[in-house]
Amino acid sequence: MVGDSKEPQMTLFGRSLRLSPRRRAAVLAAVLCVALYPGHSVAQGQTSSSRPTLYQRLGGYDGVASFVALVFPRVAQHPELAHMFRGHGKDSQQRQFQLVVELICQKTGGPCAYVGRPMPPVHDGLGITEGNWSTFMKIISDGMNEKQYPADVRDEFLALWRSFHDGVVQK
Repeated sequence: MVGDSKEPQMTLFGRSLRLSPRRRAAVLAAVLCVALYPGHSVAQGQTSSSRPTLYQRLGGYDGVASFVALVFPRVAQHPELAHMFRGHGKDSQQRQFQLVVELICQKTGGPCAYVGRPMPPVHDGLGITEGNWSTFMKIISDGMNEKQYPADVRDEFLALWRSFHDGVVQK
């Protein structure tokens, strides 16, 4: 009978959970990670410092996604850059969009986990030049102006985008 099991039972909110030893270990590990890193709220991307993260100052996940939704189509449709996006179906384009959101969310201190590949192999073979990069960064900068980010947010956000340069531009 199920109730006669000699395995220890976990309970959550008064309900018995029948978890395999492997899943119990995973749950315990997750709880310990949260308990041992008390200065970080996983759900909010907050640190114990009084200054909000860039993620928070951008408006959290919705703010990051809104920014990417503003600039991503402009990048993909720009005459100088559009050739790099040709041949991608709508599903691939949506996946690229989501990966950019996850990357920016993670890099700005948010709770997202970027699961895409590193920048160099993703952009290898596209022949991205310094001129292409300048065009891309102008679109990013114009988007920030349109969003009317405060100067400190804009500067920090631009520095983040610039940090991708070496993994994207072909030497």
